[in-house]
Amino acid sequence: MTRDKKVHVNFVAVNRVVGSKTHCWRVYSNAVSPMLLGDVKFRPAWRKYVFLPAFGTLYDSECLTSISEFCDQQTTLWRTDIRQKAVN
Repeated sequence: MTRDKKVHVNFVAVNRVVGSKTHCWRVYSNAVSPMLLGDVKFRPAWRKYVFLPAFGTLYDSECLTSISEFCDQQTTLWRTDIRQKAVN
């Protein structure tokens, strides 16, 4: 028996700062009263998007998987964009 995958978090794009080359998202719980869980931002030293949790927040494995998959997807999009710019 398989369970339907529930969406536990929502990602909300934050307006980019002038001159910024990367995106940023606020991560909220998908509840009746949404709570800020943290931010997804680009970490130049690691060359990937990372999750910065808000103080005092807790996560189960499904929530962490959703956040991890989102970070991986955004990193892949960023790398694709960089490669396309290098070709042009």
